[in-house]
Amino acid sequence: MIWQASLMRHARLRLGLAIALTSGTASLQASPQITEIITPYTVSLERTSDFFRKLDSASPIRSGRTKRHSDTEWDIYWNFAPKAGPDGCRLTRIVTEAVVTQTLPRVLSLPADPKVRLAFEEYEAAMQRHALHQLQLALDAATEVEQYFQSLPSSPSCRAIAKQANSEGCRIVARYREQDAPFDRAAWETSRNKTAQR
Repeated sequence: MIWQASLMRHARLRLGLAIALTSGTASLQASPQITEIITPYTVSLERTSDFFRKLDSASPIRSGRTKRHSDTEWDIYWNFAPKAGPDGCRLTRIVTEAVVTQTLPRVLSLPADPKVRLAFEEYEAAMQRHALHQLQLALDAATEVEQYFQSLPSSPSCRAIAKQANSEGCRIVARYREQDAPFDRAAWETSRNKTAQR
């Protein structure tokens, strides 16, 4: 029997760069998969001195009354097959996957004014650093879940070991979500405030 569970979280970020991610250094060898799904919206910034307003106008992303310039949902999925043996039931065929779904701007033209362009590029760079942090958290969460499953000792009951694995997997992902929330708010507010003061 194949068991599956998932968790979802939402974050604001801009992603437009090739990213190299590293998994943990624990002795257990985990190799979670990463799938990226990108849905862009287009915006031209060439004739604007206020790129925030342009992004606000073009963005389809809304949280209450607030427009956001990018949005990411990431899910951690896992599958395993509990298998009974002479020494009890163990997890086999363990697979974890981080699925990252992004809605973000595709900039058709940069601001013509050099100062405005520089401000936008700094804002974009801050969002890219934030994106790297988010994706690293997703990879770390998937890696820790997979390593936990690999480390589980055999159990007299296949149902019990599957329940334990799913419960702890959810707790691990929830812990990474808690780590992410303060960084999400701080990175967004700091980059926007710094750019707006130019």
